[in-house]
Amino acid sequence: MTGTTPGFWQSPDTHPRLGTESVHVWKIDLDLQAEEIRNLRDCLCADELTRADRFRFARHRHRFTAGRAALRQILGNYLGCDPTDVQFDYNEHGKPSLRSPQSLISFNLSNSHTLALLAITLKRRIGIDIEYRHRATNGLQIADHFFSPREAEMLRALPTALQKTGFLLGWTRKEAYIKAIGAGLSYPLRTFSVVLDPRDTPRLIEIEGAATEVNDWYYTDLNPHTDYLASIIVEHSSADLSMFRWKTKEING
Repeated sequence: MTGTTPGFWQSPDTHPRLGTESVHVWKIDLDLQAEEIRNLRDCLCADELTRADRFRFARHRHRFTAGRAALRQILGNYLGCDPTDVQFDYNEHGKPSLRSPQSLISFNLSNSHTLALLAITLKRRIGIDIEYRHRATNGLQIADHFFSPREAEMLRALPTALQKTGFLLGWTRKEAYIKAIGAGLSYPLRTFSVVLDPRDTPRLIEIEGAATEVNDWYYTDLNPHTDYLASIIVEHSSADLSMFRWKTKEING
């Protein structure tokens, strides 16, 4: 997978099936009506309900509820089980996975503002990140402190008009990689480099101490909405990418 994928998102009437080379990405609208949120709470486990209720503002509670319910509904359809029966394990950094040996499915969820993206594949690591385009950032300053020296240099070399987009793309690509390998936010961003130029093919350039590993990963950028940027990374060279819109009403299996 290379380049930027056009923003064609299907709304399936029946749930899609995962093939061995499939990568499915689901776009999830987190801003739902209050009645929909009340209904979706029935999908959540006790711990998730507690986490939702800790949010101070209703919009944040609702978005968390929508994201977790969508995750459970979508995974439940792949697994052929009720959303409440989906069980998760968490690594030391808090990354969730399906409880083994329940499934060979790998997944990763990312949210920003009012949208979430869920990436799903079989038997390989995968990471996804979405960012809101219009957040206030000082990209050059952040890059100097947290990006690799090579990336900071690449960002400064971009035309001024492309620097904000270049920074946000770099951030999503780096976050997607960290999430794919199951690392936490403390993972040193300076130890690997990605392409930042929006005009170039997204890819890993270098990984400190693992020069050949860059060839094991493949990126593509996504266009979920004009207000958002997103990147996905997956192990191995071939992938059949499909993009779907999640609907709150149940999709038939």
